[in-house]
Amino acid sequence: MAIDTLSHGHLQGPTPPGARTLGTRVKPILRLGMGVKHPEKGYPMKTDHFTVRGDERAVQKFQTVYGDQPKAVKLMVPSSLGLALDISYKAFVGGGDGSDGGRPLALGTTNFAVVGYAGGPDVLRVWKQDGTYLEVETAGLDELGKPMDEIAADLKIALVTTFTFTIPDVLGWGSFAQVQSKGKKSADNLVFKLSEIYSAFGSRAPWAFSKEEPPLLVIKPDTALMRMEDKAGDAKWAKTNIFVLDIVIPESFDDMQARLVSRHRELTDGGGAAAALYGPEGSPSAPAASEASATDARPRGSGGSVESAAADHQPDAVPVSSLAGAAADDLDIDDGIWEEAGPTDEEIEAAGAAKVPAGVHKDKTFAEVAEDENGATWFLSQLKKVPADHPVRAAIETFTRGRLPETWDKFVAWRAEQ
Repeated sequence: MAIDTLSHGHLQGPTPPGARTLGTRVKPILRLGMGVKHPEKGYPMKTDHFTVRGDERAVQKFQTVYGDQPKAVKLMVPSSLGLALDISYKAFVGGGDGSDGGRPLALGTTNFAVVGYAGGPDVLRVWKQDGTYLEVETAGLDELGKPMDEIAADLKIALVTTFTFTIPDVLGWGSFAQVQSKGKKSADNLVFKLSEIYSAFGSRAPWAFSKEEPPLLVIKPDTALMRMEDKAGDAKWAKTNIFVLDIVIPESFDDMQARLVSRHRELTDGGGAAAALYGPEGSPSAPAASEASATDARPRGSGGSVESAAADHQPDAVPVSSLAGAAADDLDIDDGIWEEAGPTDEEIEAAGAAKVPAGVHKDKTFAEVAEDENGATWFLSQLKKVPADHPVRAAIETFTRGRLPETWDKFVAWRAEQ
């Protein structure tokens, strides 16, 4: 089995049993986020700007270029949609101090970004405490994000969108950044814009953009409808304010196409750059159509001609999430993305006002119990023993997820081992 260089380094064929996919342990130099954790309580708070963490020198350079609260950053995309965007099921536990996202509990094996839909059945890799994993089939999540079987519900899987790119005025060639989101609007925005880019320019998309005016990754305000259920189980919809990711391309298509054609000719057919490298008689020509593989993301139907890219190119397909085969101790997830996933501040506040019906804390609100020195322990015990159909069960879960995230992580880990 050999590396298929025309398919951007993906293996030709499935990974054999017992082997691991190469390249999955490579981590981004920078991670951008869209929120911070409360310094004392630890629950997530949305921001209207990007946060950044990662390599200390890269973070310092990023902040020098963009300041402390940037709402847009310049980007350069990789050579294929499958490398740029991953939308897959993930569940993590043990958030710790927030420097990483804890260890992976479950990761999906399908990258929905390249199949045209998100959600539904998948095969999950579910990790044990000793680092080994099981492959488990699940019905997944429905279009509203609701679990469709017990496996999805017990593991608390979520659809996470991961965008991988480089920041040309901060990172050098080969280094990359990532941003993650659980929001549906962010996923749709990124899929739409990136599909347009790769449909037009294929694997040569990076050639089409100007270094002075490259595309911008932006964070912008938006609204979303959230489905909630009251204590009686009746569903209702509420409008909430969110922040979403989007890509802004400042140039026209004609300008980008003309630049791509110019750069292509420089490197082929005896152009100046090719002549300087190989001499006037040794300039390489564009690859023939017969050399292209079935998964090549170059323009098709014209022997690799750049001029016809916009007319007949379709994005390539990468069937497996790049994170799915990574070892448990090498994975993390950005803790700063909070859009439509998880309880809202209003839901958490309402849950905190619920009262304990019996026991040592009878008639105290959940918010009051949380202030007790043994409050976290009490919430963990209630999560383990209160039945799913009990009137206060939903409020216990909502409040713990929102205000006691470390306790919630302990409960998820405990439930996965049952």
